[in-house]
Amino acid sequence: MQSYFVSYNRADRDWAEWIAWVIEWCGYRAVIQAWDFLPGCVWPAEMQKAVRDCDATVCVLSPDFLMSDFTAAEWQVFFIIDPVGEKRKLIPVKVRECEPEGFLATRVYVDIVGRSPEYARDALRRALAGERAKPGAEPVFPGGASREPTFPAKRGRYVLILEGTFEEYTRDRVEAMTQHLRQLLSDGNLTIKETRPGSVIVILECTASAFGRVRELVRKEQVLEGADSPVVACWELKEGGSYGNPVDDRLAEHQRWLRKWFESHVDKETAKDLAQDVIVQILKSGELRYRVLGSRALLVLLARVALRRYTHSRSREAAARRKFARESNSEERLEELRLEALRTSMQVFGRLEEDDRELLEKYWDARFEGYELTETVSERTRAIEERLQESVSVELKAREEG
Repeated sequence: MQSYFVSYNRADRDWAEWIAWVIEWCGYRAVIQAWDFLPGCVWPAEMQKAVRDCDATVCVLSPDFLMSDFTAAEWQVFFIIDPVGEKRKLIPVKVRECEPEGFLATRVYVDIVGRSPEYARDALRRALAGERAKPGAEPVFPGGASREPTFPAKRGRYVLILEGTFEEYTRDRVEAMTQHLRQLLSDGNLTIKETRPGSVIVILECTASAFGRVRELVRKEQVLEGADSPVVACWELKEGGSYGNPVDDRLAEHQRWLRKWFESHVDKETAKDLAQDVIVQILKSGELRYRVLGSRALLVLLARVALRRYTHSRSREAAARRKFARESNSEERLEELRLEALRTSMQVFGRLEEDDRELLEKYWDARFEGYELTETVSERTRAIEERLQESVSVELKAREEG
């Protein structure tokens, strides 16, 4: 996997984390001090290792970057390796107005100063892929162009699900959790939306960079103070939406997407039934439902498993087996089998290599939002999903026969 070291001055940490996130969203590997240099490590040694092991450096250009001796040492290594730029070992990204000097001034940079998130994301994607910068549509007429505010400071609203044995509203424990969360975020407003037995639903208002740190909590299954179980799920609230019930809203969003996805494989009526079956399966899974709601990649896996089982049931032999099953099994047993399919899917998904799991999450987050990724990333994703689906089918068959 192609890897990029993100070189930045600490004044531009928000920009660096956003750039690193986009790098990995595009299917590459990002190495960044904010995420990869762990407490207790030797900073110069980690820096040397990152520069040595990565294929190229993306430097975050700003006045602070240009004035730093440390960042100069980082990018100069790659300049020596590729002095004329043929291998594109050094990719500058300008995030604040500045004028590179000396050798750095010879490199063409990606300019995202004052640009929208969508423009900046696509510009960085093209730079990493080595594509021309020609836009897909006619450029905006220059006489009427306007610029949006820089987006690292833009705040959004997000949902966070905390788990624990909350038999009633225990204010001290919930406050301990939210206080710990505030410290981890370093910025952001928290609103406790709902406390129910087993979980607390929190609404966050914070920057995209801060939400990236929340996602890291979920990935690492970190336990907050006051809780006895990890953070299990988080997702972004749609812009312009109301607080409402974020769980119900997420379920409705997933059901609409499932129907659309199933309609590309079966007729509309069957697609509606299959989508409803998956949603009911999620609702009846108890505490597991939050993990599914927080992972679009896991939702897609459940859809694929449901479609495969439906397709298999269409055969004459399978139809006979299903008839026998209906006659010999109670409705409760059939519900147990559906829940077993969900649990098995989650277990197989959880055993994926971390890089593969992250790639699937980023791929389907992008697809849900209407973005297209490179064909290379799509092929890798399909290969991972085929292995996943086959593993789930094998395990379910073994358990049903056992």
